[in-house]
Amino acid sequence: FLTVPALQVEGLDRSFGALHVTRDVNLTLERGARCALIGPNGAGKTTLINLITGVLKPSSGSVRLNGEDVTGTSQAERARRGLARTFQSNQLFRGLTVLENICMAIGERDGHNSNLWRSAGARRERLDEALDHLESLRLVDDSLKLIRNLPYGRQRLVEIAIALAQRPRVLLLDEPAAGVPSSESHLILDVVAGLDPD
Repeated sequence: FLTVPALQVEGLDRSFGALHVTRDVNLTLERGARCALIGPNGAGKTTLINLITGVLKPSSGSVRLNGEDVTGTSQAERARRGLARTFQSNQLFRGLTVLENICMAIGERDGHNSNLWRSAGARRERLDEALDHLESLRLVDDSLKLIRNLPYGRQRLVEIAIALAQRPRVLLLDEPAAGVPSSESHLILDVVAGLDPD
């Protein structure tokens, strides 16, 4: 039987006035695939990620996620359908702790952030899961530190932990090792290699 690709991009184009920044991009990622998009600064890598995730609307072409056309859907809807990403400049809550950032991501994923009366057991499960994500990126010692007090490279690792906490079907990392010390960059590769292929 045929399996549906996790992500399929067909004929994706984007122009800003006379500037054609993305032209007829075709891309298919099978479930469990690990791929890298390589190119110099200004080549359009982030623009392509923005088109796939719904930050930008394409001039033409389509994006399919797990076989469903999501070209006209919002960023939030694509995230609900299993598409997660990191950004070149992190999007963290700088006045909250590392652990609070991860717990918020898990709560948003599960639809519990607006429920102040959720059970203590549910809060404990969220905390345990958050700590598991922090452990995978060796961030447990930073869990109670405010984001703004962390070095930039550690903040990048927190952003990856948040993306993983969304349990994505497709995960797009935009320059994930930027600012991460070389002594820690292997953590990113280890986590990506260990992701569930389904």
